[in-house]
Amino acid sequence: MTDLSGTPAAAAIDTGEQTCETLIRNISQALEPLRPGELLAVRSCDPSAVLDLPAWCRMTGHGYLGSDDHETYATHYLRKRGQNNGKDDGIR
Repeated sequence: MTDLSGTPAAAAIDTGEQTCETLIRNISQALEPLRPGELLAVRSCDPSAVLDLPAWCRMTGHGYLGSDDHETYATHYLRKRGQNNGKDDGIR
């Protein structure tokens, strides 16, 4: 899987229709083994994820790079914090 800039994601998860609490817990677990700066692709059918994930990334210091929207789901791209000494590593 490739992020919006063409960089391969280090890991990918499909969260289906999970809502905020479960979605965030599973993303946190998926980010844990990644090195700082590596990318995680998150496939989600939850329409509120487009608002929840950027906000969560801002609060935790992870980078939110954006999403690829499809008819029934979106793939969101997150960069694990740490590459820029704890500053937000995302584009938006």
